[in-house]
Amino acid sequence: IDYIRGQLATGFLTDGNTAAFNAYAAQVQNKSSIANSYNNIAYGWAQQDERLDEAEKLSKQSLDIVTEKMKHPEASPFMSVKSMQKQNKDVYNMYADSYAFILYKEKKYDEALKYQKEVYTDNKDNDPITNEHYVLILNALGKYAESKDVIEGAFKAAKVSPALTTELKKAYVGLK
Repeated sequence: IDYIRGQLATGFLTDGNTAAFNAYAAQVQNKSSIANSYNNIAYGWAQQDERLDEAEKLSKQSLDIVTEKMKHPEASPFMSVKSMQKQNKDVYNMYADSYAFILYKEKKYDEALKYQKEVYTDNKDNDPITNEHYVLILNALGKYAESKDVIEGAFKAAKVSPALTTELKKAYVGLK
């Protein structure tokens, strides 16, 4: 039943019916089952520059849910506690990346940097999206030297996106 309530809540949220969403989300007992939906919907809104206030709240909720799971990891039928800790940290980084991107879109650059820097540091195999979000925030704060280093590292690792090329130009102009 919890799963069904979560799916209904997610469906109502996707359709923009926040009253029905709130009613069903309040009934979900295992909040971690809907945290991914919160994150995905919030990130989608941020990509479209829509409902950023709501996106920030949803994304923060997903972070809070996984943070609680990190504090109290439990073994599952196919995973040890140690494996769950690693998985929870990976999920936290994914949600933190989304949250930082939303904060960036809201022009809350300093707060965004706090989350994104942790994600970038934790992610040894930085993917192009993580790099891109980190660089966007660094350039918005005028930290062009740091941005340039991140972009050049991404180029060397062949983990580039078109946005990184654009941001590299901004970093070079900012440094000159």
